[in-house]
Amino acid sequence: MTGRERLEELFRRAVASGRGRLRVPRDPGEIRLDVDAVRELVHAALELDHYLTRTAPDHVVTGREAREVARLLNDIISSVERLSGLEEEVEASEERVREEFRDAVFVVVRGRERKALRELVERPVVQAGGPLIPEDYREVNPNLPEELPEGIVKAAERARREVEESVRRSGARRLVLVRERGDKVGEVLERELPEIAEELGVDFEVIEVDDFSELSPSDLLKGSGG
Repeated sequence: MTGRERLEELFRRAVASGRGRLRVPRDPGEIRLDVDAVRELVHAALELDHYLTRTAPDHVVTGREAREVARLLNDIISSVERLSGLEEEVEASEERVREEFRDAVFVVVRGRERKALRELVERPVVQAGGPLIPEDYREVNPNLPEELPEGIVKAAERARREVEESVRRSGARRLVLVRERGDKVGEVLERELPEIAEELGVDFEVIEVDDFSELSPSDLLKGSGG
C-alpha cells in the first residue's frame, strides 16, 4: 500500500466511522501554514477556474487538457494533505509499526495476506498455507482420507520449518500471528503456534484484523496494544 493509498484509507475510515467527512477543527488554537502548500493550492485552483470558464457550458475537457486538469486536481489534493497534517500522521504510524514489531516474525495463512502485511512491516512474514501439524488439517477439511496425502504432510512440515528458521535467523523474540477474524485455518494456527513459540523460547501474540485488503498501520498497532 502506497502512502497515497494509506491517506485515502484514512478518508474512508473517517466516513465509515460516522464522522461523515474530514474537516479542520473550527477552534484549533493555532495553525502553522505551509506557505508553499498554500500557494500551490491557490495557483492550482486559479488554473482550474480558468478551465471552468473556458469550457462552459458543458465543462468537459479531453486529451492533453484532461491530463492537465488531472494534474491540477492531484496538486490540490497534495497541498491539502500537507496543510491538514495527514502526511505526518501516516509517516508517524508507519514508524510506530516498525518500532513496535522490530523483534517479531509474522505468520499469516495466505499469499495475499503475506503481500499486504509485507507492505507495512520490515520483518519476516511466513505464509503457513494451512495448519503446521498435518493431523490438524482434518479440522479444516473433515473429508480427508484416513491416510493423509503426502502433499499435505510435506506442506505442514515445510511451513513449520520456515517458521522455526525465520525466528532463529532473524533473532526474533516474538512470534506474531496475524489472521482475519473468523478464519478457520487462523484459529487452528492460533492453537498450534504457542507450543512452537515455547520451543523456540519466544513470546507469542495474535492480531485479528477485519480484512487484509484494507490493512493499515492502525490495525496492527491496535491489535498489539501499541
